[in-house]
Amino acid sequence: MKEVDFIKSFFDEVRETVVDLYKRRSDLGSSTKSDPTDYLTQADLYVQRCFHERLQKEFPSDFLIGEELGFSNYSDNVDGRAWIIDPIDGTANFLRAYFPIFCVGVAFCINAEISASGVLVPITGEIFLAEKGAGAYMNGSRLSVSNTDSLEKSCIQVDFGRRESRKERLSYIIPPVLNSGLVRCYGSAIMSFVFVAVGSSDAYVHSALKPWDLAPGILLVEEAGGKTSQIDGSPIKVFGKNKGVIATNGIIHDELLRSINEYLKHV
Repeated sequence: MKEVDFIKSFFDEVRETVVDLYKRRSDLGSSTKSDPTDYLTQADLYVQRCFHERLQKEFPSDFLIGEELGFSNYSDNVDGRAWIIDPIDGTANFLRAYFPIFCVGVAFCINAEISASGVLVPITGEIFLAEKGAGAYMNGSRLSVSNTDSLEKSCIQVDFGRRESRKERLSYIIPPVLNSGLVRCYGSAIMSFVFVAVGSSDAYVHSALKPWDLAPGILLVEEAGGKTSQIDGSPIKVFGKNKGVIATNGIIHDELLRSINEYLKHV
């Protein structure tokens, strides 16, 4: 089975249960991890357990990195075949039902290069899939980024993150907040990449992301015709430490980088 087909079949398997868990969210047990708003639910655990079980059957020798269940340890250089999963990205949105923007994200890497990825939006049933060099698709329809050509016309997404890191992140966020036409914050990193890939947003800026937050979305943006990089313009590292993460439609990429870096010179 091709890796991208494995991702889709997994999404088809878990979607109905995730939707059911969302409908019963008020009855679910939950806990917190690193801080009082870093939630963990039964849905997170269910999705990651299911993925691990399927991976052991289909690709038993592959390495798994995931946000939950003790799979979050990794080195800066992960060689060979590796899978990355965020079982529920946007858990606060899932649990507190601000609005149903949450998803399941999966990426497949070979020698730390993303080869295939997918995102499931359980509530809508949308499945986003990408293969390196083969394009990005939503339920079979090819994706394309926007053609917005300036920051002043753009809709840019930012992420304020958790309280303890918010002050540090402001240096990356202030320039797009001040210079773009519209600013949005949805509370799901993977969905923010998706919005850039489908063209409903023109860029996404974040100061730091874990592999499970960035890997499922980067390839979608790039295969939809967009561009990704660190704030200094260098390629994003899937497993290493990045100096910020930016994803755009490609057209406004340099302008956005200049605005952020010019601001960073004075802070």
